[in-house]
Amino acid sequence: MIQQAEKVDFFQGMDEEQRSASRPPEADRYFSLIAERHQGRWRGEVNPVKTEVADPSTLTRMVRDMAQESGADLVGVAEVTQAFVYKGRHVAHKYAVSLGMEMDYARLATTPSPESLIEIARVYYELGESTIRLAEYIRSLGYDAHSHHPLGGGAVLLIPHAIAAGLGELGRISLVISREFGPRFRLGCVTTDIPLLLDKPVDLGAAEFCRKCQACLRACPAGAIPQDQRQVRGIEKYTIDGASCRLHCNQPNGCAICIKVCVFNELAHRGKWLKGGEAAL
Repeated sequence: MIQQAEKVDFFQGMDEEQRSASRPPEADRYFSLIAERHQGRWRGEVNPVKTEVADPSTLTRMVRDMAQESGADLVGVAEVTQAFVYKGRHVAHKYAVSLGMEMDYARLATTPSPESLIEIARVYYELGESTIRLAEYIRSLGYDAHSHHPLGGGAVLLIPHAIAAGLGELGRISLVISREFGPRFRLGCVTTDIPLLLDKPVDLGAAEFCRKCQACLRACPAGAIPQDQRQVRGIEKYTIDGASCRLHCNQPNGCAICIKVCVFNELAHRGKWLKGGEAAL
């Protein structure tokens, strides 16, 4: 039997009025725009006239091109895995298109600060719009598609699908580590039944390095980052203490300290990498 993940509200313990009062006004504006412009657009009508293409590589290229035109910096395709669908939900689609969008290096370097929280909110909004636009585009081609917003509201776990799609590896901080940005990006996803070519997971050396590096563990003010891996739904991995992390991130300026101090954030910013890059650690 597939053991599915429980859906967790990242802002558990705070109502919207409390959250809004504690945030910088510009960050709150982005979160308000998400509520006003994105909710209710996860699904939509499918064009009854299907675009027939014999070669899936053509459709894959069209989907990738549209994702990038909509603002995504990273795009990858994997199969939907029901073990990575929230408990009580079901996704009938076969494919999961993972999207990643970079957060600005200099702004994240100020975290925790109003500037860094505004940048995080901006990317949540813009990437949310990207996922919605991609799903709308796929539906216009005659194939069903649902968007799974980076801020929540979707049915799929974003991180494991992104890893399966080759966007990066899972790091100690329980975020995807990519070659392009380290952990300094956010994820969204579109599930669909349009025939696509699959990408493969990648080995960047990040997972191996995280076993030795403890920079994030030492820097985390909430003590939420683990020393050792543990079994989660049959997978051995690092898993943060979500309750401690949420409590700290609900502070007025949020928190992205683990992303800021990650070695791979700095390496990616300088165009270097552990494997296949300009320089090794």
